[in-house]
Amino acid sequence: MIEDLKRFTVDVTSALAFGEDPNTLEKERDVIQDHLSLMLPMLMSRLNAPFAYWHYVKFARDRRFERTMTEIHRYVCALMSRARAPA
Repeated sequence: MIEDLKRFTVDVTSALAFGEDPNTLEKERDVIQDHLSLMLPMLMSRLNAPFAYWHYVKFARDRRFERTMTEIHRYVCALMSRARAPA
């Protein structure tokens, strides 16, 4: 049920903000869902870290997080471009 709520949140947020429904509820696994599932735990981990070690040392999970953030950024930029395009 938690996964369905996450997908629903992505669908509603995308529809309201960008006028586009990615239909993640109908898809079993979507690329953006995979990236979001990696992003949120890592953000919490970094918020609770005693210092910003990732500025000095990059572990495999930090590099994976950077790739994930790049893909999420691309996805959101593409949504914004389509939303700005004249109809």
